[in-house]
Amino acid sequence: MASDPEKFSVPGGLIPAEVEARFKRTKDGFPDPKATGSTVDQEGLTNNYAVDPERSVAEATPLKTKLWQAVAFAAVTWIPISIAIIVSR
Repeated sequence: MASDPEKFSVPGGLIPAEVEARFKRTKDGFPDPKATGSTVDQEGLTNNYAVDPERSVAEATPLKTKLWQAVAFAAVTWIPISIAIIVSR
């Protein structure tokens, strides 16, 4: 549960009025928006927040794989072209 209204601030550092009012009204039971993606107030209104997905970095492709990809690309590209040229004569 979030206990600090600063977690809900927008990029300029401003805290939305709804968040500040809710913190004044209730100190407990206010979920962290980064964990759940939304909150529901006492009136049943939903406030949705963007949740950042987990980030991952792709590994570099090994040189051997790149060479096989180049050979496969050449075969897929030039064999049909060669056949088309031979057939068209």
